[in-house]
Amino acid sequence: DGRNFELYQTHLLSLLGEYQISGETARVTKLRRVEDLVATALAHNAKTLVVVGGDKTLSEVIRLCLGKKITLAFIPLNSRTEVGKIIGITCLDQAIATIARRRVEDLDVARIGDEYFISTISFGPLAGLKETGRATQREKGFGLKNLMQMKAVEIGLKLDDSYQVTDKLFGAMIINTRDSSGCMASSEKNKLGNPVDGVLDIVLLSKLSKFEMWRYRRMLYGRCFEALPGSSVMRAKKIEIISPEGLPLFLSGEIFRKSPAVIEMSKEKIRLVVGRKRQF
Repeated sequence: DGRNFELYQTHLLSLLGEYQISGETARVTKLRRVEDLVATALAHNAKTLVVVGGDKTLSEVIRLCLGKKITLAFIPLNSRTEVGKIIGITCLDQAIATIARRRVEDLDVARIGDEYFISTISFGPLAGLKETGRATQREKGFGLKNLMQMKAVEIGLKLDDSYQVTDKLFGAMIINTRDSSGCMASSEKNKLGNPVDGVLDIVLLSKLSKFEMWRYRRMLYGRCFEALPGSSVMRAKKIEIISPEGLPLFLSGEIFRKSPAVIEMSKEKIRLVVGRKRQF
């Protein structure tokens, strides 16, 4: 609510002063959109643009700044932010300290239509998992009963304009980089999503038996599909989701687009301030 935001803003300004970080500040309003604020920063030749908000806001700013000579920093408003966990920033104090240290990485950016992202697109029956407390569940109630009754969906993909895959899947992910904290294993196989290698990782999870669903439920909730039996891992720079039509595609737990869709690597990278505890 508004009161909490004012308290957050007061704490933010206090930390900026403590770490001697200076610069202009501006807030999105009905008359000043994200596009307007970014355009102003670029017109003033700003070297660093700090985004305060959610993953969706950061994705919008990335789209507007791609190809420009500017470094982005991210202060997430929500501690459950996927991108924040990936880059090692999950709270306000940690974000300001990270910006002050200013470790910068040039990260790959993926695109779907005219939108850009640096994390993971999920689709299929298991897509849309959200983290709530210690457990993960679907936004409208994703219990174990639903998991056991889940049915695979036939999904068709085309990779790099040459290789086509069609299979009945429980879930699929197209990974630029991702929050892997839900994965229990730490093997090399689980280290997917390197945001500086120029390719996308594709993880497909085929049908599991009810016993396997129960046995591996924690990894299913943690979206650690590649560690499960019946999974396949591939790499490509361009992926077309051909079928079925109207399949929801999730980004950071929210429906982002629907199939058919084309996801591919952008030629440009984005400069982003990252933390010590980043996951890559």
